[in-house]
Amino acid sequence: MPSLANFETWVKAVLWLCRHPTVLYVTKHTKLQTQTLPPSMWTSRRLDADTSNLMGTLEAQSNGILGNGVVVAVTDSGLYMDHDQFDQPTPREFNRINLNARKVVLYHAIGDRVEQSETVTCGHGTHVAGIVAGSSFSGTSTNVGLAPNAKIAFADIGTQDPVCANQPGVKCPVRLATPSNVLDLLGRQLDAGARIFSFSWGLPGDDYSRQARDFDQFVVNNPETLLVIAAGNSGDNGSGTITSPAGAKNALTVGASLSSVESLQESLACPTVFNPQSVASFSSQGPTSDGRLKPDVVAPGQILVSAQSEASYSTVKTSRLCPLQGTSQSTPVVAGMAVLLHEWLRDGWWKDGVLNKAFGMTSIPAALIKALIIHSSRGLTRRLNNIRGMITCKFAEAQAQPLRQYPDNMQGYGLPDMSTLAAFGQSLPKVYFLPNTSSANSPSIAHKGVHIYSFDVRPKESLRVTLVWNDPPGAMFATKMLQNDLDLSISIPNSTVTIYPLSGTNGGKDSVNNVEMVVAPYDLLRQYTNASANDAIIRVEARVVGFSVLVGLSQPYALVASAGMTSARGGDSSTFPSSTLNKTTAPSSAVASRGFVWESWMTITLSVLGGVLVLVGAVVLIVRRFRTADPEAPYVTPQQTPRGDATWSRPYPAGVRGSVNDTGGRSLSIEQDVCPYCGFLTRDAVSLVDHVQRFHP
Repeated sequence: MPSLANFETWVKAVLWLCRHPTVLYVTKHTKLQTQTLPPSMWTSRRLDADTSNLMGTLEAQSNGILGNGVVVAVTDSGLYMDHDQFDQPTPREFNRINLNARKVVLYHAIGDRVEQSETVTCGHGTHVAGIVAGSSFSGTSTNVGLAPNAKIAFADIGTQDPVCANQPGVKCPVRLATPSNVLDLLGRQLDAGARIFSFSWGLPGDDYSRQARDFDQFVVNNPETLLVIAAGNSGDNGSGTITSPAGAKNALTVGASLSSVESLQESLACPTVFNPQSVASFSSQGPTSDGRLKPDVVAPGQILVSAQSEASYSTVKTSRLCPLQGTSQSTPVVAGMAVLLHEWLRDGWWKDGVLNKAFGMTSIPAALIKALIIHSSRGLTRRLNNIRGMITCKFAEAQAQPLRQYPDNMQGYGLPDMSTLAAFGQSLPKVYFLPNTSSANSPSIAHKGVHIYSFDVRPKESLRVTLVWNDPPGAMFATKMLQNDLDLSISIPNSTVTIYPLSGTNGGKDSVNNVEMVVAPYDLLRQYTNASANDAIIRVEARVVGFSVLVGLSQPYALVASAGMTSARGGDSSTFPSSTLNKTTAPSSAVASRGFVWESWMTITLSVLGGVLVLVGAVVLIVRRFRTADPEAPYVTPQQTPRGDATWSRPYPAGVRGSVNDTGGRSLSIEQDVCPYCGFLTRDAVSLVDHVQRFHP
């Protein structure tokens, strides 16, 4: 960063940039921060004793699901490769990929080639990498990683001032710097085979920075890439404290909860507060600047023990461990669970509870893993408020804040539990989802399209359906980041009752988030059916509606469904949370149903009207041929016409000219309405209204 000694010159330069017609925006450069609390902010508690059990991964691990053959990306301050958790017999190489390496297949030296935070946080990058995938090379130490057989593609973005680096007793600050081009940051790890990325750092201030926007675009371009990002440690400052890039729509944003209190003295343990049902006080809170629900989930993050670095440039072999706490630590916990789920899907465990690669998924969308993790989560009961220094149990209890709503901006959807997803040794799956092996491609819905999935709900069951999609990037500083708006609901055939998502506005639809969950307990459904017996099976329909899909021809999504998950309660109430019921006009039945069939409590039928396909195909061909300009559209790129004239192509169809034939052979004249502000053309009045509301509020 150049010196600002000549302040007047810099002011003039900034003003010139602001006034230049080709400059879209000017934003401040903010220093990256790790999301680990400094020791001065710790309590004297170690609460990491039961992380694997809390995350529900023990059964999967005991069945050999340990991250085998999976590469996980970690980007942080550095990695001490001579630690027993990362050591390997192959020569140390930088900026080269070696997939045969025992543990570290890539060390991408963006900053430098060492772990330089040993004197500050006992080795931040080394610590978080250990949590996700650490395993003992010597065999004499315990594996600290949640996915110990996974390999690591590491990107070092840390540096230290050489004046104070490695000085005994000097806490030399660590600077994290990421390239401005997201491909320069993530590309090499992607080349090494990583599809799950763990980021334990962020930018304070605006939650949807340019980097968050770029991350959203990266995931859209690479739909198998899951970005697991720390929410931040500013929760004590109240709501709206999510950092960037954790505010990215397509990221899985992680807050921090507590773990067990087994290591505390009995007289001070205060189990009513310091237990796995509590959200840590420091965990950053939503909503985002545009009102989205964040974090997505929480995981144990208070004083977790993992690998400790030695001094920079040291080659001393070590197996030392150290405790750290923060959302930096909870993030690799969730990333580790994502690695295990990736293996569970890839090797076909999901179908019948046994290793069966015939049902293995060769293409695993990030939206599916994100949906599974969120779907598995259960609500916690309280959030700790700001607690420092010596306290009494009574004081801690008084400071705890009950969580009476689910989901909420303190915990998101709560604590993930893999045991609610993965069934072993039984043929009946616990969850059903799309896409899967029998439908290799993600379901994808067009503008105003409707997909219907039929479910059978039995007594004492509660139907839970989760919808996730990777949304195209929003515009920085916009009041609404959501681009493609899908709607999830549950309805009872021949009834006017509709059940909307838990995150819906005033009991209605959710038009803000790209994650939606609907919960429908059997007893609630029975009140609105004509079932004659108490044990009657109730058939309901889950509907996915493409309310506004204007970016791209259609929007891919992932859908997860299950029944009987009664653990997902919120607050201190014994009532299982359910979505809001609304009586509405029964929707039209002239829709396309998609899915797969299973013989159990759920059936999904597949029937697509041939006429609908013909009409959609005709429209697609016309749209691809005729596109017009929209200066507000995100990521617009210049293209060349056959005449050599520069044109601009929008990422969504509009301005169709001429005529088309419907399935009856009649010629349909397409009348277009024009936006009074920018010239946007459409033949759909609803699309025009949506466009004006979205881009010209």
